[in-house]
Amino acid sequence: MFRFSVESQNGWTLLKMAGKLSGPWISELQGWATDAVQRAAGQQVVVDLDDVTFIGPEGKDLLLELQCTGALLQGSGPMTQAIVQEVRQQAARHARAEGRRV
Repeated sequence: MFRFSVESQNGWTLLKMAGKLSGPWISELQGWATDAVQRAAGQQVVVDLDDVTFIGPEGKDLLLELQCTGALLQGSGPMTQAIVQEVRQQAARHARAEGRRV
C-alpha cells in the first residue's frame, strides 16, 4: 500500500509519501510527482518521507529524479535519512558530471 498527497502553502509545495516506495506504485507515482513539481513552478518543493516504511531501488531512482529537479527530500527515521543522504550524494555526482554547481 502506498499513499501520496500534495499540499501547496505560502510559496512551497509539500509532497507527502506514506507506505512502501517500491514495485507497481512507482510508475504511477512518478507521473504524479513530476506533475506536482511542474505545477509548483518557482516554489520550493519538499518531499516528506516520514511515513515511508520501505524504499526499493526504483523508489531511490524516483527520489534521485526529484532531488535533481531541486526538490528537498526529508525523512526522520534512520533508514530514510540514510537513503536521503545517499540520493543527495548521487545527485551531487550527477551535477558535477554535467558541469553544474552543487
